[in-house]
Amino acid sequence: MNTRSFLYLSFSFLSYIGDIILLYSLPTGLGVHKNDLSYTALLFLIPAVAIYSSTFLNKKLQARVDRSNRDYGFLLLAIALVEILISIFCVIFFNTEFLVPLILSFVFLYAFSKEGIPRLLYVVSIYRYFCTDEEYKKIAGIDYALKILASFFGIFIASQLIRSETWIFSLLLDALTFIPLGAFLIFFAKDIVSEYKPVVPKEAIKHNIVLEKIRLIVPLMSFGSCLFWPHLSMLSGKLNIIMPWQATVLISFLSLPGLLSGLLISKVVKHVEDKTIVCVLPVVYIISGLIFLTFPDIVTLSVVMLCNGFISGLYWPLDYSFRNKLSPSTLINFNTNITRKFSIAQVLSCAIVVMLAPSMNFILILKILL
Repeated sequence: MNTRSFLYLSFSFLSYIGDIILLYSLPTGLGVHKNDLSYTALLFLIPAVAIYSSTFLNKKLQARVDRSNRDYGFLLLAIALVEILISIFCVIFFNTEFLVPLILSFVFLYAFSKEGIPRLLYVVSIYRYFCTDEEYKKIAGIDYALKILASFFGIFIASQLIRSETWIFSLLLDALTFIPLGAFLIFFAKDIVSEYKPVVPKEAIKHNIVLEKIRLIVPLMSFGSCLFWPHLSMLSGKLNIIMPWQATVLISFLSLPGLLSGLLISKVVKHVEDKTIVCVLPVVYIISGLIFLTFPDIVTLSVVMLCNGFISGLYWPLDYSFRNKLSPSTLINFNTNITRKFSIAQVLSCAIVVMLAPSMNFILILKILL
């Protein structure tokens, strides 16, 4: 491993910890602070709008795919500066009516730059800009292992920020992690895009069938999961199962088996076909969530958390592996189509929660619907 690869992995690890802390502490923290589940849902609705908006840059990305690393680096630095200012204002105006608009502005910019745009090119693994083709698999494996570690520590830190009511500082912490990664992408990344290897004819039919299923699975999984996953910690407190911060701690531990399974993915697919995992696992995950909403207790809560870990550890890597067989231009079009559909699904799902949560018992309504 060369020095450039090592430094990239280090900065990426730091940035990912910041992302996880923000993801798990901000929605729950604001929801607890306002004592209103709808605020938690709102912090997932606004990012969905931002992600959808980012898809209109797809033509620009197609024209500049050979220098996407530098474009993304400059974008990260610009957004970081704006977000640092917003996060400071959030701390200053914490107990005022300006807090929520400031937070919504932050998450919109965050989602646009770190969730939306990468989704159009995210299967083109960014660490290819820092290593040779011979090193790629090794670096990719190390990067995934570091993300598992970052997830565990990030979620645990988030739980303590919620517990100590200092979750507002997660905004500034995450914004600061943009800077080293953005600067590194600009000054040290190579302008190299991975060579496209077309699917061989005998695999093409299977590949196309799975991709068409992915077009349907991702939006449906987004709609279903947004009814429970963004609000899971908050719901556990509302339903007197465990405290929200305790639920966040539990997520950090129960997600580990699924995340670790990703390290053994090559062995897993020898026993269970990859297309089977891609099609079945999301269904199991959504069913587990609906069971929790219908019969909420510590057991059903724990099952949802376990299933979510396997979605992260198995489903998404396999999903990406199918997409990665597309040519760069086709990949961007495919990702644009899916991103728009899943964004709309997330907006609709979160809108249901935002509308129903303040006035009525959210769980009771879902029980009637189910």
